[in-house]
Amino acid sequence: MEKSLCVMSGQRKNRLQHCSSPYLLQHADNPVDWYPWGQEAVTEARREDKPIFLSIGYATCHWCHVMARESFEDPDTAALLNMHFVPVKVDREERPDVDTLYMNAVQLMIGSGGWPLSVFLTPELVPFFGGTYFPPEERYGMPAFRSILQKVAEAWQMRRSEITQHTEHTTEVLKQSVHMSQRSDRPLSDQGSLDAACGELRRSFDSEWGGFGSAPKFPPHGALGVLLRQYADTAENDALNMAELTLTRMAQGGLYDHIGGGFHRYATDREWSMPHFEKMLYDNALLANNYLEAYQLTGKTFYRDTAVEVLDYLQRDMRTGEGGFCAGEDAESDGEEGAFYMWRADQIDAALAPPDAALFKAYYGVNNSDATTLNIQQPLDSLAADSALTPDEISERLESCRSRLFQAREQRPRPQRDDKVVAAWNGLVISALAKGYWVTQEVRFREAAVKAARFVQHELLLDGKLARSWRAGEVSGIPGYLDDYAALANAMLDLYQATFCVEWIESAETLIDLMKNHFYEPSEGGFYYTGSEHTHLLTAMKSGMDVPLPAGDTLAASALLKLGYLKTDSDMLDLGEQVLQNRAGVAAEQPEAYMFTFSAIRFATGPTPQIVVVGEADDARTETLFDTLRKGFLPNSVVCFRDVTNREKRTLEERIPLAAGKESVDGGPAVHVCENFSCRAPAVDADQLCKTLGISPRRCG
Repeated sequence: MEKSLCVMSGQRKNRLQHCSSPYLLQHADNPVDWYPWGQEAVTEARREDKPIFLSIGYATCHWCHVMARESFEDPDTAALLNMHFVPVKVDREERPDVDTLYMNAVQLMIGSGGWPLSVFLTPELVPFFGGTYFPPEERYGMPAFRSILQKVAEAWQMRRSEITQHTEHTTEVLKQSVHMSQRSDRPLSDQGSLDAACGELRRSFDSEWGGFGSAPKFPPHGALGVLLRQYADTAENDALNMAELTLTRMAQGGLYDHIGGGFHRYATDREWSMPHFEKMLYDNALLANNYLEAYQLTGKTFYRDTAVEVLDYLQRDMRTGEGGFCAGEDAESDGEEGAFYMWRADQIDAALAPPDAALFKAYYGVNNSDATTLNIQQPLDSLAADSALTPDEISERLESCRSRLFQAREQRPRPQRDDKVVAAWNGLVISALAKGYWVTQEVRFREAAVKAARFVQHELLLDGKLARSWRAGEVSGIPGYLDDYAALANAMLDLYQATFCVEWIESAETLIDLMKNHFYEPSEGGFYYTGSEHTHLLTAMKSGMDVPLPAGDTLAASALLKLGYLKTDSDMLDLGEQVLQNRAGVAAEQPEAYMFTFSAIRFATGPTPQIVVVGEADDARTETLFDTLRKGFLPNSVVCFRDVTNREKRTLEERIPLAAGKESVDGGPAVHVCENFSCRAPAVDADQLCKTLGISPRRCG
């Protein structure tokens, strides 16, 4: 355990008050004698011969707030904790390694997990008992927290030998659980197929409301990507129908913030109508990408508009002045979950003129005095049939209503924002913004992506080391993990493919080199999640599942493949495939938890078009070719551009060897499409390019 990252205040009552994490600061006034994660807590536990009570959560976690109010702010409960334990608080977003290890432990113990995570450890950091939320009194079929504290303290004093025997087994099981990668001998192309993943999705698909499984329902970012890719490859309508129904139902339901944009964390019901109201940065970045891809594939503006609203929400409400993006927004305001987002009929009546209020309430299903979420209840055509207005006119009026209600809502107490900037999640946002610019050509998305990338370069990447997070002008001091380096490397490559500025290729190369230096283990042919700068817990850790966001290994493989194709570097491509080979076996066994891995395997196994556009940047013919590429759904490709008016040809070809030897045709622009480093005849117009790449004729028109 490394030295504590929080400055000691000199008051044992509260060691968290000088920490930077918003979550830890939320507990700064607790009567619990909290320690931050660090060597000081271990030393104290060993000196006092006490077990550690480890509480893990995050700043926007509703049930974390509930347990804090009920137990950690209660003097009697605090007295029990302080007397019998060394209490330690961890922000899971700052320390994903600690969270993953002990979440695995609790899941092994009780079969499920969640936050707040409550774990009892020996002074050697081995877990021996745990759970999630515990109420102050016995209810919900759960024992009272104070009763648990008393029984664990008694067991520690009276039955230590039983605990010791149990922990020896636990340690071995946990070491196995964080070394999940098992290399398969089968060729990568024979496993991890999109067919197999889609088969798994069909079995759990909700054919009425979209999504997978029953309540609660989480946004299935990875599954949506798999389904869209399967349809693009096979024209299998079933895959597209599953994706479209899910995308539509989520955006129509209460999971989506119809007034301010952005998605909440998950729905508590099958119909997506009642969310758990926190908003997470990574959810919205990944979902924006899903909707942009759906628009590219189908041409339906509903998906484009949803993605634009999400990206605008992120820029408006989640961005710091320096350009980085904050981790999330709380579910609560004034201590009440959802109060900021819910509406009563009288509140709508007060903000809108009567005809507009009636229209708005009919559209969103607000029909009584109880506060409710907004859920689209009927299509515009149906509303138009009951009025003298056209669907377009109704749409304009509803937009005006939303604008006025947004202004009214701004007068309410806002949910607290976790203003910690997490490196990996900012990588996901930069990628989404770059995609947003590429698809929509809205300059504000490019500008936001570039500003965020510069923020990363100047604030998080210092002296050849990437920090996990930043807040209020200071880095956390926690070294970056594999997903931090890999997500940002992907982001820089995506930013290059949106802007064609070679500096982003150079940034990606730097991050990938650092990633290999800190995390790669040649003897195992893959990466560790924790690197050379991290102090190991019970064991060095590897990446796990792609839930709720792509795993570090998956992101690392994607970055290696993208850069490998651009640089025509077979060693880099082989390493990317090797990383996926290590994941393929467990992905085939648990496909629902490895959806991003399946998409990465599809990218690795091809066909993977390598596209080089050659022409003058200001030539309308060049722009027409680019416009064709933007309309197409080409997730398994890489794109670069050689501006023939740029004299830096040699520099470009050194940084991007794929561009070497690619020329214009008869003095006009051309697109060279290569696969397996063999190129077809260049395309010189949109129709020819569509045929070469197999872009749907309806998207080429």
